Amino acid sequence: HDPGGFALCRQLIGALLMAALGYCREGSSIFALRRSDHRAIAKLGVFHYLNSVLFIWGFKLSTPFFASVAQLSIPVMTFVYTALAGLEVPTCLRTTGVCLIVLGCLLTALGSAHHEHAPAAGAAAGAAGSGSPPVPASLWVGVGCLALQTGSFSGLLVLQKALVQAYPVALVVAWGYSAGAVLALIGSVFDGSIHTLPANFNSPTAVYIILYSATAGAVVYYELVTFATKHLPSSFVACSVALEPLVVSLMGILFFHTPVRLLELCGYAVAMLGVAAMASVVIQEGDDAAHAPNDSRTTSPSDREDDG
Repeated sequence: HDPGGFALCRQLIGALLMAALGYCREGSSIFALRRSDHRAIAKLGVFHYLNSVLFIWGFKLSTPFFASVAQLSIPVMTFVYTALAGLEVPTCLRTTGVCLIVLGCLLTALGSAHHEHAPAAGAAAGAAGSGSPPVPASLWVGVGCLALQTGSFSGLLVLQKALVQAYPVALVVAWGYSAGAVLALIGSVFDGSIHTLPANFNSPTAVYIILYSATAGAVVYYELVTFATKHLPSSFVACSVALEPLVVSLMGILFFHTPVRLLELCGYAVAMLGVAAMASVVIQEGDDAAHAPNDSRTTSPSDREDDG
C-alpha cells in the first residue's frame, strides 16, 4: 500500500480515538487551551506528522533491520538537545546511562540479525570497488527519511515535556496528534495519496493492521509516552524507544525459538546497566526535587518563553 495513505488512515483513526478518550477523561476542559500555546501545539502536530510518515517511508525504502537500529539515535539526539538547551544537566552518570543503553541495544540488534537481513548500506559501504552492485538510490532516500524521523521524535519528546507540565496528558495527546492528522490530510491532498484510502481497507488483514497501528501503535503508545514524559526526564523516556531491538530479540527467543547468541546476551547486560544508571539519575533528581523549595506556579510553554 501507499505509505502516505496508510499514514493518513492511521492518524485519522488515532486522532478520533484520542479526542474521544480525552473528552471522556477531561470533559469540556479538553478545549481549555490557551491561545498563547496554539503555536506549541502546532509544532507538536508537525513532529507527530513527520515522525509517522517519515518512519513509514524509511521502513519501506530501507530495511526493517535498519529502521529498527536507526531508532537508537533518538536517545542520543534527545540527550544532546536537552543538554544544549539547558533542560537537563549532562552529568557523568546520565551520559554513561544513555551510552550504555544505546550500545547494548545495538549489540543485541547486531546479534539477532542474520547476515542476509543486514542493511544493504552497511554491506555496500565496505564493498566499494569490489564489484558488488551499487547501493540503490532508494535506500539512501530511506536513510534520509529515518534520520529526519528520529530528529522529529526527539523534538516531540522535548516539546511535549513543557506542555504536560501545564495541561493534562489526555489534552496534550489529543490536540497534538489531531494537529498531526490535519497535516497528514493536507499532505495527502497534495501528493495524491488521499485517493488510495479505499485500497487500505480492501481486505480483513489490511483493516486489522490499520486498526492495530491506530490503537496499540498510536493511542496506547503515545498516551504512555506522554504520561512518562510528564514524570520522567525526556532523555530517560527517549531511552525506552531504544529498547525495541531488545524486545524484538526477546520475542524471537521466547515465541519463535530463535537461537540465543553471545552478542545478544552481552547486549542485554550492557543495556540493563544503562537502565540502572538512568534510574539512579531519576531517583537522585526526585530526592533533590523533594528537598527543593516548592514553587506551585504552573507555567505554560509560552510563559517560559516570556520569562526567557
